[in-house]
Amino acid sequence: MNQTIWIAVLILLSMALIIAALIMQARKQTRRQQLLLQDELNRAVARQQLNIDWKETFRNRIIAMDTAERVLLYIRLEDNHTRYDLIDLDMVKSCEVVEAGNQYLEKGKKGKMQAKMHVNGIMLQLHTANGPHLDVSFYSEVEDGTLAMKELESKAQEWLMAINALRKPA
Repeated sequence: MNQTIWIAVLILLSMALIIAALIMQARKQTRRQQLLLQDELNRAVARQQLNIDWKETFRNRIIAMDTAERVLLYIRLEDNHTRYDLIDLDMVKSCEVVEAGNQYLEKGKKGKMQAKMHVNGIMLQLHTANGPHLDVSFYSEVEDGTLAMKELESKAQEWLMAINALRKPA
């Protein structure tokens, strides 16, 4: 009996050590990703001679704006490589917050079928005068988790208002 308790304690301790090692590895990887994003931001700011006066850092992306130059900088990690877009806000025709997801039918309280939407992404969609639109991701169900959705949606709305305030009237 006494030996069984010791074996159980050893198993629990080994499981705790494995979990702690996994958590430390995930934190190390997150720090490395943040450093990659910050380095890319610094290079882009120096290359474009920007003066960033508004910036948001998310898990795997940075959104920054130079209001004097009227540009938006969107930096993100894709396959462990940084990518960035520099958007001239004078070229933006329209801007909107878009929810991506899947629609499904669900039975309501009175037995009626109702259309519902499962949101798996929230983007700030910028439509430019010279071509296709650009999606600036604020929320991804896979990367951010469901609990962060409302907060990130409000961040997207804040950026929408800021961009619309800077855009030239059409």
